[in-house]
Formats: sequence, structure tokens, C-alpha cells
Amino acid sequence: MFQSGMDSPPGEIVALAWGGDGKFLAVGFKGVPNDGADAIRILDSATGEILSREPGPRGTHVRGIRFTSDSKYLIVAGISKSVKIWDGQHTKLLQEIPAEAASIAVSKDGHYLALGGEAFGLGNISGLLGLLSPSKGKAIIYKLEK
Repeated sequence: MFQSGMDSPPGEIVALAWGGDGKFLAVGFKGVPNDGADAIRILDSATGEILSREPGPRGTHVRGIRFTSDSKYLIVAGISKSVKIWDGQHTKLLQEIPAEAASIAVSKDGHYLALGGEAFGLGNISGLLGLLSPSKGKAIIYKLEK
């Protein structure tokens, strides 16, 4: 994927997700070497071309990347102690949840997002997500509005 002459990875690859019916590959890194280096890259899966980037602070550790099954949303956990919900092309940030999620999961139907971990700092939840079941130290489940 990272061939000679292409940008080399900024850290260790720790999270991967396919999107857009296999057209995109989202790549998450840990050990981001300096502020502003890529924490996430969205690649064209056929060519390896970098289509989109998301920087992170030094030391960032991406915990998870998931597309909904219809690739409408891309969910990223682990950058700046938050969970970010993007449009499926990673061009528009739709919501940021201040939560240090250790893991994320999206239901098969793409309607629910679960966050797992020990501590969550939940802020204002917009119309995109509705909090269903908060419980410190356990999974927190959100309904994704379609």
C-alpha cells in the first residue's frame, strides 16, 4: 500500500476499515510523531492514493475506525480524546463526542454506534446521535439517525 515514492506511514498502523463498497480504505495510526502529522488517512484502495487526511497531536493512538454498512458515516475514535463522526468520504465533520473510547462498533444495519471504555466525558449530543444507555465503565450505545 505504501510504495516507494509515496508518503510513508507516520506511525504504526493500528486500525483499518473498508468503505464505499471497497473503494476506500481508512487507515489509523498510533505513535503520531509530531503535532499535525497524519493520524488517519483515507486511501483509494485501487491506487493507494491518499484522498483525505486527519492530523492528530503528537502521540495520538487511533482506537478504532468504522464505516456504517452503507458507507454514509465514518466513525473515528482516539484523536484528541474524542469520537468523531464524519460523512462517508471524510470531507465533513458531522459530530464530535468528547469520549476516550477504547473501542467502537457499528450495528450491521448502520443505525447504532457503541462505545466501550472506562471513562467518557459526554457533551451536548446533537440531532445526529441520541444517547440511549449511558453507563460508566460499560458500553454506551447511540442511535445513528439516517
